[in-house]
Amino acid sequence: MLAAQVIVKILESEGIQAAFGIPGAAINPVYEYLGESSQIKHYLARHEEGAVHAADGYSRASGKMALAICTSGPAATNFVTGLYTAQIDSIPLIAITGQNVRAQLGKESFQCVDIAAIAKPVCKATWCITEPFQVPAIMREAFRVAQEGRPGPVLIDIPLDVQLADIPYSPESDRPLPIRKSEPDPGQIARAVEMLLAAEKPVLLLGGGVLLARAADKFVEFAEYLSLPVITTYMGTGGIAWNHPLHVGHIGIQVGSPFGNKFFLDSNLVMGIGCRFGDRHTGKLDVYTKGRKFIHINVEPSHIGRIVPTELGIVADAGLALDALLAAAKACTPPRAPSDRVRDIPNQRAQLARKTDYDQTPIKPHRVYHEMNAYFPPSTIFTTGCGLTQIWSGQFQQITRPYTYLASGGAGT
Repeated sequence: MLAAQVIVKILESEGIQAAFGIPGAAINPVYEYLGESSQIKHYLARHEEGAVHAADGYSRASGKMALAICTSGPAATNFVTGLYTAQIDSIPLIAITGQNVRAQLGKESFQCVDIAAIAKPVCKATWCITEPFQVPAIMREAFRVAQEGRPGPVLIDIPLDVQLADIPYSPESDRPLPIRKSEPDPGQIARAVEMLLAAEKPVLLLGGGVLLARAADKFVEFAEYLSLPVITTYMGTGGIAWNHPLHVGHIGIQVGSPFGNKFFLDSNLVMGIGCRFGDRHTGKLDVYTKGRKFIHINVEPSHIGRIVPTELGIVADAGLALDALLAAAKACTPPRAPSDRVRDIPNQRAQLARKTDYDQTPIKPHRVYHEMNAYFPPSTIFTTGCGLTQIWSGQFQQITRPYTYLASGGAGT
């Protein structure tokens, strides 16, 4: 079987249903078999960067991985900004690029560039396959790496003659690799619950990793059981309804809310789940951290203690951590009634909300979002550009459901 056909067989086996890209000479063998696939629908992009952004958006909206695919040289280098966007926002996707034949590698041949090296800083991993017999193993490993631990994009560069090589392959005996999820340490979970119960003014921080783990419902269930107030990062928007009795709002610079900032500064224990403590969220670190202890739960070990001093760090998948936290809470205490501070959240949130119903002409951005909030149903999926439109959206848009607010966070693309 030609390696190009094997590649498509593996894409189908891994559940790929959508591919975004632009064909070209160095990738056309794979495209030939993509065209024969009844499972994978191909969407023709107008620019290679747009193909990666589309695959990224598909993944955010559906929770499924997608494929971005293009030819060699400048087509491949056009992938880089899209890969950076997916990498910093932890979006898993597969990028496949065509490449000149192996004999031309390293010789400055036409449209022959080391895209695996160029893309390495903005991907979880990159490969240039120079041995056709390695195609099945590297393809399977790419899917595992993209999804395991902190998700992210991977890139596979495949020379033209490798695609056209005949290799032995049996689809019946080849299977996806298992994806392992990091399980939390029970002792650390018990300690975290103990700290929350003992704290006078605790607050939960809902980060984008909770949404990536498809664990928003678990987060809300845990918060409700202990009646804990919730602050959302910008990437955690929608993880809890904007008008939920426990939801304080965003904090930080640019998209922070007045009440969110006020409430956070009055807290003394912060449990962040699935967050990076990014600079737009924290603002000045000395102000953000003063007088507060931090519990940080994240699937990526290098994130813990990197930004804020961490009293307790737990490396775990957000969904598994929330399962364990709820079980530990139930073992310690019956459902807790809200404190006076928590009961007053809806009232304070309303009192400190920014005014949006302006009547001026020309129309103010505040009024635009006021009308959008009134008009669009909760199931509407929103995305934003960057700059002021994203800042206004973060301040004024009222998102009720998870997975309906899809925005570029760290890259601002």
